[in-house]
Amino acid sequence: MAMLTATEVSAAMRITHGLVRWSPCGGYFAAATGNRLSIRDAQSLQMVQRYSTVDVIQTVSWSEDSQMVLTAMYKRAVVQIWSVQDASWTCKISEGVAGLIFAKWAPGARHVLTVSDFQLHATVWSLEEPTARCSIRNPKLAGEGLSFSANGEFLAVAERHDCKVESVGIGMMIISD
Repeated sequence: MAMLTATEVSAAMRITHGLVRWSPCGGYFAAATGNRLSIRDAQSLQMVQRYSTVDVIQTVSWSEDSQMVLTAMYKRAVVQIWSVQDASWTCKISEGVAGLIFAKWAPGARHVLTVSDFQLHATVWSLEEPTARCSIRNPKLAGEGLSFSANGEFLAVAERHDCKVESVGIGMMIISD
Protein backbone atom coordinates (compact mmCIF):
# COMPACT_ATOMS: atom_id res chain seq x y z
CA MET A 1 0.00 0.00 0.00
CA ALA A 2 1.41 3.40 -1.02
CA MET A 3 1.83 6.06 1.64
CA LEU A 4 1.23 9.70 0.87
CA THR A 5 3.44 12.18 2.68
CA ALA A 6 3.48 15.94 2.51
CA THR A 7 6.98 17.24 1.97
CA GLU A 8 6.26 20.93 1.74
CA VAL A 9 3.20 23.10 2.22
CA SER A 10 3.02 26.72 1.10
CA ALA A 11 1.95 29.60 3.29
CA ALA A 12 -1.81 30.13 3.41
CA MET A 13 -3.29 32.53 0.85
CA ARG A 14 -6.54 34.45 1.30
CA ILE A 15 -9.44 33.73 -1.03
CA THR A 16 -13.11 34.72 -1.31
CA HIS A 17 -16.01 32.27 -1.73
CA GLY A 18 -13.59 29.35 -2.19
CA LEU A 19 -12.68 30.68 -5.62
CA VAL A 20 -9.49 28.82 -6.51
CA ARG A 21 -9.30 27.18 -9.92
CA TRP A 22 -6.53 25.15 -11.56
CA SER A 23 -5.85 25.81 -15.22
CA PRO A 24 -6.68 22.90 -17.57
CA CYS A 25 -2.97 22.50 -18.39
CA GLY A 26 -2.14 22.32 -14.67
CA GLY A 27 0.54 24.98 -14.97
CA TYR A 28 -1.33 27.79 -13.19
CA PHE A 29 -3.97 28.45 -10.60
CA ALA A 30 -6.23 31.47 -10.20
CA ALA A 31 -7.44 32.71 -6.82
CA ALA A 32 -9.98 35.46 -6.12
CA THR A 33 -9.93 37.71 -3.07
CA GLY A 34 -12.67 40.34 -3.11
CA ASN A 35 -12.20 42.21 -6.37
CA ARG A 36 -8.67 40.92 -7.01
CA LEU A 37 -7.65 38.03 -9.21
CA SER A 38 -4.22 36.46 -8.75
CA ILE A 39 -2.75 34.04 -11.25
CA ARG A 40 0.19 32.01 -9.98
CA ASP A 41 2.60 29.50 -11.43
CA ALA A 42 1.65 26.09 -10.01
CA GLN A 43 5.24 24.93 -9.46
CA SER A 44 6.94 28.00 -8.03
CA LEU A 45 3.82 29.77 -6.66
CA GLN A 46 5.25 32.96 -8.16
CA MET A 47 2.73 35.60 -9.19
CA VAL A 48 2.22 35.56 -12.97
CA GLN A 49 -0.49 38.26 -13.15
CA ARG A 50 -2.64 40.25 -10.74
CA TYR A 51 -5.81 42.02 -11.81
CA SER A 52 -8.48 44.21 -10.19
CA THR A 53 -12.11 43.76 -11.21
CA VAL A 54 -15.06 46.17 -11.01
CA ASP A 55 -16.63 44.37 -8.02
CA VAL A 56 -16.35 41.29 -5.82
CA ILE A 57 -15.63 38.24 -7.97
CA GLN A 58 -18.33 35.57 -7.79
CA THR A 59 -17.14 33.14 -10.49
CA VAL A 60 -13.70 32.20 -11.83
CA SER A 61 -13.28 29.98 -14.89
CA TRP A 62 -10.34 29.08 -17.15
CA SER A 63 -10.44 28.91 -20.94
CA GLU A 64 -9.79 25.39 -22.22
CA ASP A 65 -6.36 26.46 -23.59
CA SER A 66 -5.29 27.91 -20.19
CA GLN A 67 -4.55 31.29 -21.79
CA MET A 68 -7.43 33.32 -20.30
CA VAL A 69 -9.44 33.57 -17.10
CA LEU A 70 -13.10 34.61 -16.91
CA THR A 71 -14.38 36.44 -13.82
CA ALA A 72 -18.06 37.19 -13.26
CA MET A 73 -19.53 39.85 -11.00
CA TYR A 74 -23.24 39.04 -11.03
CA LYS A 75 -24.28 42.01 -8.85
CA ARG A 76 -22.87 44.35 -11.51
CA ALA A 77 -23.96 42.19 -14.48
CA VAL A 78 -20.36 42.20 -15.72
CA VAL A 79 -17.93 39.57 -16.98
CA GLN A 80 -14.26 40.45 -17.23
CA ILE A 81 -11.75 38.29 -19.07
CA TRP A 82 -8.01 38.40 -18.49
CA SER A 83 -4.99 37.12 -20.39
CA VAL A 84 -2.39 35.04 -18.56
CA GLN A 85 0.44 36.13 -20.88
CA ASP A 86 -0.52 39.70 -21.86
CA ALA A 87 -1.36 41.97 -18.92
CA SER A 88 -2.54 44.72 -21.29
CA TRP A 89 -5.26 42.54 -22.88
CA THR A 90 -8.66 42.50 -21.22
CA CYS A 91 -12.29 42.17 -22.23
CA LYS A 92 -15.37 43.45 -20.43
CA ILE A 93 -18.88 42.16 -21.17
CA SER A 94 -21.78 44.05 -19.61
CA GLU A 95 -25.36 42.80 -19.63
CA GLY A 96 -26.48 46.17 -18.24
CA VAL A 97 -30.07 46.43 -16.99
CA ALA A 98 -30.82 42.87 -18.20
CA GLY A 99 -28.69 41.59 -15.31
CA LEU A 100 -26.48 38.51 -15.25
CA ILE A 101 -26.99 35.14 -13.56
CA PHE A 102 -24.58 32.83 -15.41
CA ALA A 103 -21.36 32.98 -17.45
CA LYS A 104 -19.15 30.27 -18.93
CA TRP A 105 -16.67 29.58 -21.69
CA ALA A 106 -17.91 28.14 -24.96
CA PRO A 107 -15.73 25.41 -26.51
CA GLY A 108 -12.76 26.82 -28.40
CA ALA A 109 -11.81 29.40 -25.75
CA ARG A 110 -12.67 32.45 -27.85
CA HIS A 111 -16.39 32.77 -27.07
CA VAL A 112 -18.26 33.35 -23.82
CA LEU A 113 -21.84 32.41 -23.03
CA THR A 114 -23.91 34.55 -20.63
CA VAL A 115 -27.48 34.31 -19.35
CA SER A 116 -29.38 37.43 -18.31
CA ASP A 117 -31.40 37.86 -15.14
CA PHE A 118 -34.89 36.33 -15.29
CA GLN A 119 -33.52 34.24 -18.19
CA LEU A 120 -34.72 36.76 -20.77
CA HIS A 121 -31.88 35.84 -23.11
CA ALA A 122 -28.59 34.01 -23.43
CA THR A 123 -25.80 35.54 -25.48
CA VAL A 124 -22.75 34.02 -27.13
CA TRP A 125 -20.03 36.71 -27.26
CA SER A 126 -16.97 36.62 -29.53
CA LEU A 127 -13.67 37.72 -27.98
CA GLU A 128 -12.08 38.15 -31.40
CA GLU A 129 -14.75 40.37 -32.98
CA PRO A 130 -16.27 42.69 -30.36
CA THR A 131 -19.42 43.38 -32.39
CA ALA A 132 -20.10 39.70 -33.13
CA ARG A 133 -22.62 38.09 -30.81
CA CYS A 134 -25.61 35.81 -30.99
CA SER A 135 -28.66 36.17 -28.73
CA ILE A 136 -30.93 33.29 -27.77
CA ARG A 137 -34.36 34.25 -26.48
CA ASN A 138 -36.15 32.60 -23.56
CA PRO A 139 -33.55 30.14 -22.24
CA LYS A 140 -34.72 28.04 -19.31
CA LEU A 141 -32.75 26.87 -16.27
CA ALA A 142 -29.79 29.23 -16.84
CA GLY A 143 -26.58 27.15 -16.92
CA GLU A 144 -28.28 23.78 -16.51
CA GLY A 145 -30.37 24.40 -19.62
CA LEU A 146 -27.36 24.92 -21.92
CA SER A 147 -25.19 22.10 -23.21
CA PHE A 148 -22.54 21.94 -25.92
CA SER A 149 -22.01 18.81 -27.99
CA ALA A 150 -18.76 16.90 -27.42
CA ASN A 151 -17.18 18.44 -30.54
CA GLY A 152 -18.38 21.95 -29.60
CA GLU A 153 -20.25 22.48 -32.87
CA PHE A 154 -23.78 22.42 -31.46
CA LEU A 155 -25.50 24.09 -28.53
CA ALA A 156 -28.68 22.62 -27.06
CA VAL A 157 -30.85 25.17 -25.23
CA ALA A 158 -33.82 24.38 -23.02
CA GLU A 159 -36.35 27.09 -23.86
CA ARG A 160 -39.66 28.33 -22.55
CA HIS A 161 -42.38 29.92 -24.67
CA ASP A 162 -45.42 31.83 -23.46
CA CYS A 163 -44.31 31.06 -19.88
CA LYS A 164 -45.62 27.51 -20.16
CA VAL A 165 -44.33 25.50 -23.12
CA GLU A 166 -40.95 23.84 -22.61
CA SER A 167 -38.88 22.81 -25.62
CA VAL A 168 -35.30 22.30 -26.70
CA GLY A 169 -33.58 24.19 -29.49
CA ILE A 170 -30.41 22.97 -31.18
CA GLY A 171 -28.17 25.53 -32.79
CA MET A 172 -24.97 25.13 -34.75
CA MET A 173 -22.03 27.13 -33.45
CA ILE A 174 -20.31 28.61 -36.49
CA ILE A 175 -16.95 29.79 -35.28
CA SER A 176 -14.66 31.24 -37.92
CA ASP A 177 -10.90 31.41 -37.50
